[in-house]
Amino acid sequence: MLLVESNFVIGVVWEGRRDLGYLVDICQRFRVLLVVPEIALAEARKTLIHRVDRQLSALQQLRFWLNDIARGVGMSQLVLKVKERLDVIEAELQRRKQLALEALDIFAQNCFIAPLTPHVWVRAYLRWQSNMPPFKELDC
Repeated sequence: MLLVESNFVIGVVWEGRRDLGYLVDICQRFRVLLVVPEIALAEARKTLIHRVDRQLSALQQLRFWLNDIARGVGMSQLVLKVKERLDVIEAELQRRKQLALEALDIFAQNCFIAPLTPHVWVRAYLRWQSNMPPFKELDC
C-alpha cells in the first residue's frame, strides 16, 4: 500500500510530473494499492482552482493597467497586441483548469479513497490539539 497526500496529487495533475506519473503506473502494474485520503483530494481540488483563479485575477489587474498605459500617445496599438496575447493566456488557463479537474477525477478513479469519517476527524483534531506532527491542522 502506498499512501499519498495532496502535494503528490497536485504534482501528478497540475504539474504533469512524469516521475510521479511513473509511480502511479508502477503501483498499477505491481498491484500496489494507491491510497489517497478524501481530504487530500479536496485540498488538491481547492488548491488547483484557487491557483488558476488567482492567475486569472492577475490577468484582469494587468488589463486594468494596460488600459491606463494605452492612454499614452502611440501606446494603444502596443497595448492592443499585448491584450491579444493575454486573451490566449486566459483561454489556456481556462482550458487547463478544466483539464485539471478532469484529471483529478481520473486520478481518484485509479486510487482507493480513504474516507474522512467522524472517527478519523476526531483523532486528527486531537493530534492537532496535542501539537503532534505534522502540526498543521489540515495536515493532521
